[in-house]
Amino acid sequence: MTKQVEDYFLYRGRRCILAGISEGRLFHPRDVGLKPNSAGTGCARGHVCVYAILDGSLVVKSLHLHIRGVVVTREDVPPSDELHDERLYAYFNHHINEFNSALTYTGHLLVAENCIGPYRHMGFAPPWKYETVTELSFRDGKLYREVDRTSEMHEIRKKQLRISRLPWIARLFYPRESVRNAYDRTYPHKD
Repeated sequence: MTKQVEDYFLYRGRRCILAGISEGRLFHPRDVGLKPNSAGTGCARGHVCVYAILDGSLVVKSLHLHIRGVVVTREDVPPSDELHDERLYAYFNHHINEFNSALTYTGHLLVAENCIGPYRHMGFAPPWKYETVTELSFRDGKLYREVDRTSEMHEIRKKQLRISRLPWIARLFYPRESVRNAYDRTYPHKD
């Protein structure tokens, strides 16, 4: 299995990773009639969303997809420059910049920066693998709270590193669980 290209979150002028979703889902291209296909082992879902907060509301700022039968060259429709991620050219053949679709999501999101530790070979990196983590809380798509969760993730990371010193145990006894968790970005929110 391969590490997946993450969704991005533009937060306070910085490019972050969407590292956790407390419940439900935010957006899928099928919601607007688009049907992405797997873009290879590094993006099994066939799309990447770039989320942002515009005027206090959660939006899908841009959308990058792989759609079979669509031939777009790199020069035709480039991804927006705000991301500076060459993987968007490699995996996707369809880019919708300035999509700016408002979402009515109610729940909590973890946005993270600076992945640390060893390269993870499958799925999405868990929030505790990031140096800086902020929890954003939304009600009907409107941001109502921001909480720094960095110290909590640091504590989880210390526990995980103690456990991971015996990785063969995890592989031997928990292989299905580790595969499922690698693609699951939900987390238990607590106030």
